[in-house]
Amino acid sequence: MDTTSVVINSTIQEQVYQILKHEVINRVFQGGEQLKEAELAKRFNVSRSPVREALHRLAGDGILTIIPNRGIFVKELTEKYIIDVLDLRYILEQRGIQCSKEKLTQAAHDELLGMRAQMQELIVTGNSSVDVHSALDTAFHDLIMKLNDNTFIAEVAEKISALNSMFRDLSLRSPERAIESQREHIAMIDTMLSGDIDETIKIYRDHIEGTKRRVVSEFERKRTLTA
Repeated sequence: MDTTSVVINSTIQEQVYQILKHEVINRVFQGGEQLKEAELAKRFNVSRSPVREALHRLAGDGILTIIPNRGIFVKELTEKYIIDVLDLRYILEQRGIQCSKEKLTQAAHDELLGMRAQMQELIVTGNSSVDVHSALDTAFHDLIMKLNDNTFIAEVAEKISALNSMFRDLSLRSPERAIESQREHIAMIDTMLSGDIDETIKIYRDHIEGTKRRVVSEFERKRTLTA
């Protein structure tokens, strides 16, 4: 994506929103960094109004923070905040897994098999690209969320997905962990498609708990380095 070009097509506000969301998620801007309307409007060659609207939408998504009389800043993700996001994600995705027994469409079934093939290829080839693993991880967990078939959960899930993308590299940075994560995904797909929902949930619970342990470990490492 050429994020320096003048925005075209669709609505200006939507384009600004999508570009900034992509950049915040991918850490073009750092946690705590201020995003200034005037500078962004000049960059995109647009008025400040669509930039302001986009920034407020991103704040609503939870990835920016509005501080009265100071401005709008990129969300600083604390250890507790990340754990809280993972806890909520577990609750909602567990429900999605439970719903799969009755709400798994043929299209979703086929999509899961397609993802399984991609995951297996990553394992066989030893592909350790964080971007590739992250994209597949996002697609898989987003699909699990959609199995809830619930409008309100879908709205929350979109915010969780954006936040999760901001810290996913904490758990997928290690090539070994990235491959292990895909193995866990494959086990979830196999048990879910076979109808063993209880086993799928057990695998998923271990999957999330492992992610939480790695998050805690990473924050402990950072605290040691700054001590």
